[in-house]
Amino acid sequence: MRHKTLVRNSPSALLTLGIFTILFSKINWPEIFAIFGNLNIPYALMAIMISLFSSAVIGVDRFRFTLKAFGHQISFKEAFFIKMGSQPLNVLPSGKWNLLLQIIYLKHQRDFPFLSGIHMVVLLLFLNFISWILLIIPSVLYFVLIKKIECSVWFEYTVSFLAIIGILCILLSAILKSESFQKIFLSKINRLNSRWKERIYALFEIYRMITYQKLFLLLLYSMVFQYSALLVYHLLVNSLGLQIPFSSIILFTPIIILLTGIPLTFAGLGVRESLVLFFFSSYGPHEAILSLGVLFSLSEYILPPLLGLVFTKSFIARLLFGYPEKMGEIPNISE
Repeated sequence: MRHKTLVRNSPSALLTLGIFTILFSKINWPEIFAIFGNLNIPYALMAIMISLFSSAVIGVDRFRFTLKAFGHQISFKEAFFIKMGSQPLNVLPSGKWNLLLQIIYLKHQRDFPFLSGIHMVVLLLFLNFISWILLIIPSVLYFVLIKKIECSVWFEYTVSFLAIIGILCILLSAILKSESFQKIFLSKINRLNSRWKERIYALFEIYRMITYQKLFLLLLYSMVFQYSALLVYHLLVNSLGLQIPFSSIILFTPIIILLTGIPLTFAGLGVRESLVLFFFSSYGPHEAILSLGVLFSLSEYILPPLLGLVFTKSFIARLLFGYPEKMGEIPNISE
């Protein structure tokens, strides 16, 4: 099992190492040390505190509110334990393992239906995506129509693709919530076996439970949670003394976050720094922009999972054995 895990993660580890080797091969190390020596510590600490607060408070409360929207209420303390305990597994390159473990935990410990858990996770990812689309599209219009800045063809393709996907997702959600569509669809599935019928009925039941008012509140939660990353990025820019307009941060940071969501490397490391260099290279020297990318990864994607490590052992014990109280008395599986 360990050998399979090692082989499966080897390509991502090699890719992460290769990207960082390329990025750091042509930099002036004395200048890097000078940049970090002149780092504005209060701004950097403020960015880290906001990132940790967003993860440990806003993100947890959003998780709890989403469960409540699905008709399942838990305390903030338990939601914190689930969210933070599973968060370190988010750094793995093969996908959102932390989200899967959250679903399994809720099924085993809270009898939360597995299918509802899957739809909850899909809804959260969907709202994250829509939150960034709501920033990217107006920002592009501002740069193109008001500031008259010409964009590259590839950038236009990327934004257009994201906009189309966002519109399709919204249309699909509206269709699935339509009672007339549900009645027509249900009348056409008589030939399906009972298992598939039950799944489709459960799906429609979930969508009937999530009202438009709840969706709007969940979107607001997602926007506050996601947009805190913009504030973190802005503070890190100030900590390095870079002159990057906030309008550029609003436009390019969401695209960077969306693209690094593709599971290629550990926690998006290497890919994120490369994208930061690509989009912000005109605002400062190579060393300063690379330092910005590294600090952003550290603040948003490394430190919060490290904080979650405090709870991961208890989380896994409860997930596997059903009780977290006596960590020193975990039973032997082979017995």
